[in-house]
Amino acid sequence: MQWYSRLYNREYHGKVFMIKKMRKIFFIFACLLFVSTFVLSCNRTNNDPFITTNNTAESNEDNETAKDNTANATTDIFYAMSTKDAYEKYGMLSFTYDSNNDLLFDGKYKYNIYGLKNDKGGSNGTTLGRIEYPDGTKYAPVCSDPLCNHLSSSCPLYGCNSSKTACYGGKIYFVTSDGNLCSYNEKTNKRELLKNGCETSVFYKYNDNLYFNYSVETENYNHTMFFSVITSDGSLTELGQLNDYNSLFGIVYEDKYYIDYEYEITNENKAVVSVLKRNVQTGAVNTFTKIDCMNATSAFESMSPYMLYGDMLLVRIDYQTKNENIASRDRLTEMWYIDLKTGEKRLLCTPDIVTYGTANARCLYSQKCIIWPDVRKKESDPFIINVIFPFTGEEKVFDISKCIYDAVGEIIPSDVYTTSMKNSALVLKSKNDGKSQILYEVDLENGNVRKNDIE
Repeated sequence: MQWYSRLYNREYHGKVFMIKKMRKIFFIFACLLFVSTFVLSCNRTNNDPFITTNNTAESNEDNETAKDNTANATTDIFYAMSTKDAYEKYGMLSFTYDSNNDLLFDGKYKYNIYGLKNDKGGSNGTTLGRIEYPDGTKYAPVCSDPLCNHLSSSCPLYGCNSSKTACYGGKIYFVTSDGNLCSYNEKTNKRELLKNGCETSVFYKYNDNLYFNYSVETENYNHTMFFSVITSDGSLTELGQLNDYNSLFGIVYEDKYYIDYEYEITNENKAVVSVLKRNVQTGAVNTFTKIDCMNATSAFESMSPYMLYGDMLLVRIDYQTKNENIASRDRLTEMWYIDLKTGEKRLLCTPDIVTYGTANARCLYSQKCIIWPDVRKKESDPFIINVIFPFTGEEKVFDISKCIYDAVGEIIPSDVYTTSMKNSALVLKSKNDGKSQILYEVDLENGNVRKNDIE
């Protein structure tokens, strides 16, 4: 009996031991399964924060732009300022041949048209996308409807074109391909039709308001230009109209005067440009300053207002002249800074810059500053960069050639030109085998220089 009891206890405890062991193995297996599942799900989320379907894909070009934005967001100790701090001081700079970047930036996101891919990776069309600035890495559709393909008229942003789009007052204003002025509310994901027949149009910002000019064709191929202002509450107010004007995309000053021009070619091959203020309510015209463009031929092109800073106006004048060295006509560009109260004017970029290479004439501007180079006729000339902050009146001058020579012992090549800013550093490019590549970065705040080797 005692023998049987010891045998029973041994068998019983053996079974208990096996049961406990199996439970432990099962528990460990369950934990491993849970952890592996969690890791896999995290990997899927981190690899693509936006679900990539035919509704939410991006073009290679926009992906490269996103990479550039990420690079700008780095805390590289080379830069004296972060991207956000540099934006607060210098603004969203544009090159004077491009559109104003400030219109496509709302303080948090940058907006642009980007490509949609289908299931096979091919192009499926385009829509308005946005990327968080400066830390975003991917564009995502602005339209928040997960079932929308963004390609049909049911999409609230259908027909949107980035060249005719502006972010203002928490809304997006845009002109569709068929000429309808619309506003889009991201909170409701709905659009509102404000006006139709606005195919030829332009947006610009001034005095904390958004302005909208559009032209309508009338009889005998004539055109009437209409002017309006959009305030922060979303209301649109008509300011007036003009039947007689030269500048197609000018600026309305003090909600009353359209900045326009007239020109005359004199016997001395000199173009005299009269800068005008046309009253959009009465049609009255006032000439408040004149600009002489030397050596201009009859092929005068245009005067284009770029930015209005209070009473200060930045304009660009394009005309042609005969180059005696090559017996042909060269296109010249002048950038002028004009006081609309006094008529005083200042030439920023001179014709000499263009004569010795159009690349050096590139002027950068934003709603906060203007950056331009002095004349540089040969490599031994200094490369001087000027900066104006119009609202404070502060001006700065930088000898970029000295900074680069002191840092890397090089003289700047004659074909180097300004293109943009990365954080607080001015980006200088050069041509190599016909391709434009970054050659130097010069930080305007601390003088640091970075050289990028071009192969």
